[in-house]
Amino acid sequence: EVGYVPNFTARNLQLNKTFTIGVVVPDIANSFFSYAIHGIMDAASRHNYQIILTASRESADIEKKNIMNLLSMRVDGLLVAVSRETSDGSIFNTVKKQRIPLVFFDRTIQNIGFSSVGIDDRKAAESLVDFIISNGYTKIGHIAGSRNVNIGKYRYKGFLDAMKKHSI
Repeated sequence: EVGYVPNFTARNLQLNKTFTIGVVVPDIANSFFSYAIHGIMDAASRHNYQIILTASRESADIEKKNIMNLLSMRVDGLLVAVSRETSDGSIFNTVKKQRIPLVFFDRTIQNIGFSSVGIDDRKAAESLVDFIISNGYTKIGHIAGSRNVNIGKYRYKGFLDAMKKHSI
């Protein structure tokens, strides 16, 4: 009635929690990431969390800056799909030192101690090519993304596995 608006900064300091999740994606125009963002927003909202969305624009430098900014905002956790340029995992050591939970999705950096959500891209690509061949096709091309990211590398290997298995 008097127009009071709670001061979330003060509340967050008292609770030592911000009820925010930082999200880093390579490209918001990519339909996969757009759908993923919607799902993340819906799940966060159901648990009374907000997201702070950033996009790396496929740049490792921008990704690092985004993560540092999110850490400075004291997010409660991070969801990250790494850029195609990302090869140095040092920023993630900073996240680990600050004990901020992080989960990679879709694009990951392996063996640095964080959880990830994704599929077996190699097996999925192999299964898709098997299906195409089972329908009589033998002239099959592979249009690849970057092999600098795991999904591109594993999808290509799955494609090659299936082609070799069928002697094509």
